[in-house]
Amino acid sequence: MQGTVTSVDSEEKQIRYTDAQGKDARIRYDLLVVAVGSIIRRPDPDQGGIALTEPQAAAGIRERWHANLRKVVGETNPEERKRLMTIAVAGAGISGIETSVELARAMRKEAVALGLNSSDISVYLLNAQERLFPEGPAKVGRKLDQMLGECGVTVLHNRKAMREEAGTVTLDNGHRLAASLCIWTIGLIPNPALRSMGLRQVLVDECYRVQGAPGVYSIGDCKRS
Repeated sequence: MQGTVTSVDSEEKQIRYTDAQGKDARIRYDLLVVAVGSIIRRPDPDQGGIALTEPQAAAGIRERWHANLRKVVGETNPEERKRLMTIAVAGAGISGIETSVELARAMRKEAVALGLNSSDISVYLLNAQERLFPEGPAKVGRKLDQMLGECGVTVLHNRKAMREEAGTVTLDNGHRLAASLCIWTIGLIPNPALRSMGLRQVLVDECYRVQGAPGVYSIGDCKRS
């Protein structure tokens, strides 16, 4: 069935939805599984940088660092050369880790092609937590940190980017990082559609049962344990 759920009545065990023709309809259920996923969290527009939210943003990021490396070839100012070869990735979840590694590898390869020193490439991963992968064992976080370093990524723990402006990333401790590009990978938030369904924040137990809603289960990024 194709349609958009507009509300969930857990007491009556029925959902209201709009079908493909735009008509309102209802359907009763014995068990309901909510799996509407999540959306990418976006920074405020005045925080600068580029948020990695869609393929177009990824293409823009690639175009920016490519252009910056080409500028390095003719740049004689050491500080400006360093800034042009530096990128900050704000957010050290799975997306941030993968993004920083891919950037470090791709930029180093491109630097060699342009006759630049690949070791001058700097990719900083800003982690607001004390360690990487806080949901798992500490040794896994340490191993991740080591592997990232081997790939050319420097992890700054307990550091949160506040904004990027004019080639400078301001951190929450007041320090500033000169970087030609700041990429935001600040995680996900539950799908706003949950609010219109009347579910708001979906809290589940160890069996994925939604608290206060008998017969309703939730899986995926829209739930919270």
